[in-house]
Amino acid sequence: MVLTRQQRKNKGFTLAEVLITLGIIGVVAAMTMPTLVNNSRNQECRAGLKAGYALISTALNSMIADDMSTRSGDYASREFTPVFRNYFKVGNKGGNYQDCKDNTIFITTENSNNDPGDHDNEYRTYSKKNNIYTKFLDDGQFVLANGMLVAIENKEPPTIYISIDVNGKGKKPNVWGIDLFTFQLMENGKLLPMGAEGTDYDSEIYCDPAGESDINGIACAVKAVSDDSYWRHLPN
Repeated sequence: MVLTRQQRKNKGFTLAEVLITLGIIGVVAAMTMPTLVNNSRNQECRAGLKAGYALISTALNSMIADDMSTRSGDYASREFTPVFRNYFKVGNKGGNYQDCKDNTIFITTENSNNDPGDHDNEYRTYSKKNNIYTKFLDDGQFVLANGMLVAIENKEPPTIYISIDVNGKGKKPNVWGIDLFTFQLMENGKLLPMGAEGTDYDSEIYCDPAGESDINGIACAVKAVSDDSYWRHLPN
């Protein structure tokens, strides 16, 4: 059957219908796009955490193979970083951060007066209510060839914490518990994600979506490593 000109015209969409459809599509996209972006970012951070954890573990295993101790109590204050750093491929900027007194990676120029109470205003706690407390990140820092940032706490034996920003300081979100994670090297030489049994900080207190502490997020590593649901319920 051959349609008349008028019949062909009637089968099309009116301008108003097209505009309404485009408007609906735009609203749906505006509502779903942030969620899709966040989900993609979270999956990248999750993959980065696995890779970073593997790199740290491999470095410690290599130390053991070389008869180097991984027992936290065997290292005096700030002696661990120079040894540990040798077991990584370090990026071009790594040499700038080898000195344990140079904590400018985590403390911005506005507050880099080496006060132990300093906070880095480019990093937020897990609840995003505070800037992070940098005390546990300033005893040696270096950048890996893949851009990951490693920071050590080795103030007093037997305390050694190893933190890693899995996508580097230059890439957001810069939040403890999302792209910054902390592990503890134990007195027996084992590496545990902070928050695990026996580590110094409880994940129920220091991985709290509503927590007020300026170290909130330091104990999120255990949940991020072992709980699949963790990555589906991150704080907004």
